[in-house]
Amino acid sequence: MPRWKILLNLKNEIAPARTFSFLHELEMLLENGLIKGGDLNNAIVYVDKPLSESNMERLKEAFGKEKISVSPNGILDNLSLHYSNEAARHKLLDVIGDLALVGVSIKGKVIAIKPGHKVNAEFSKKLSHIIKQERRHNVTKNRPEF
Repeated sequence: MPRWKILLNLKNEIAPARTFSFLHELEMLLENGLIKGGDLNNAIVYVDKPLSESNMERLKEAFGKEKISVSPNGILDNLSLHYSNEAARHKLLDVIGDLALVGVSIKGKVIAIKPGHKVNAEFSKKLSHIIKQERRHNVTKNRPEF
């Protein structure tokens, strides 16, 4: 596939996928004062546990909303998904972004099982280290003798 088609697919099919979190993660962030100016339209929140009335009130206050609800598909604030597999697409976007930190084009196949920024960054560092070693080895190997 030509590079321009890959970039077009990335732009239209992967990049619009929003980040996501689970309600228990959001509650922890709220409890520690770590949500400043967040917006429920920018992230998908999957409700993974019963939502008490007091927590519902805290969420309304934190996000400046008069009403917050849980949709039948378990998403907070009745947000509609851009894609049925939006969370998976966002994970792919994370992998692509984290691997871009290697700084070179990668020709190959990446299989990621339960990817996350931490493991992606570790893999990127290892890959970057291997590439640097190979470049040094090739420079030494191809250096003319004097």
